[in-house]
Amino acid sequence: MVALNFQANDKPMWVNRGKFTANGDAGYILKPKWLLDPAVGEPQRPSKTFAVTVLAGAGWENFKFAELVGAPDTYVKISVTGNVVDGKTQQTNVFCDQRSGPHCQPFFDQTLFKFETKQTELAVLLFTVFDKDTVSQDDFLAQYSCPVSMLRHGTRVLPLYDESGLYIGNGKYGKACLLVKIE
Repeated sequence: MVALNFQANDKPMWVNRGKFTANGDAGYILKPKWLLDPAVGEPQRPSKTFAVTVLAGAGWENFKFAELVGAPDTYVKISVTGNVVDGKTQQTNVFCDQRSGPHCQPFFDQTLFKFETKQTELAVLLFTVFDKDTVSQDDFLAQYSCPVSMLRHGTRVLPLYDESGLYIGNGKYGKACLLVKIE
C-alpha cells in the first residue's frame, strides 16, 4: 500500500502524476508480474540507455514575476526516479540572459545527459525548472514528468505544470514548455 499526501504538491506527487499518464490518467497501472509473484523472479533483460538534450524553453514570459528585476536565471534539473539503482539527477547550465519579452526564451542546448535504467517499467523521468537565486533557496518555477517506458526518440515539446499540476500560462503569454530531444 502506498500513501501520498495529496495536500502537499511536492516531488512525490509530481512523480505519481507522471507515472499514471501511462494509462491516460486513469489511476490504474498493472504492476510487473515479478513484483506480484516472488516465484516469477525479475526477468534478466538489458538495461535501457537513453540521452536527453534540453534545447530551449518557450513561454518564459509566464515566469517574469519570479525576479524583482529582469528575467529569471533559469536552469532545468532532469531526474530519473523509481528503483533506487536507477535514481540519477543532472542539470543544465543557468540561462542568465536578462532580455525581456518574447526574447527572454532560454536556449540551453545542453547535449546528452545520459541515463541508464535497469527497471524501466518502474522509472519516471522528472523535469523541474528553477530560478537560480544567490541569497536564498532557488525558486521552483515548473515541472513535467512521464514514465521512461513511454519515451520515444525524437524532438519533443513538454508542457510545463505548476506545483498543483495545472498548465502554466494564459492567452497573453501562451503556455510554458520545454523543447527536448530524446535519443
